[in-house]
Amino acid sequence: MQNDAAKNNMSREILLAGIWFGLLTGLIEGVALFALKRFEILRGPVTFLGMSVETLWVSPLFDLLLFFGLGLLFSLLAVLLKRLPIKRLSIL
Repeated sequence: MQNDAAKNNMSREILLAGIWFGLLTGLIEGVALFALKRFEILRGPVTFLGMSVETLWVSPLFDLLLFFGLGLLFSLLAVLLKRLPIKRLSIL
């Protein structure tokens, strides 16, 4: 019974790390793109995409979904491959 609780706790930690990393990288990406476009530092084909204020919420949402999906994958691997240090690998 204690082994199941440890697995659930490790899966929860992996998913929370995925959510945290997704939100953090998305916010940094959104703010950086918006600021670079706003101050006309960003040039080239990217400027034709028409970036606007929506970048500030679309980037965190997309990165959240991406990192949460990776967290789900690592959680599944943690259940299937019990000997691998999945928690350590998921943070790398």
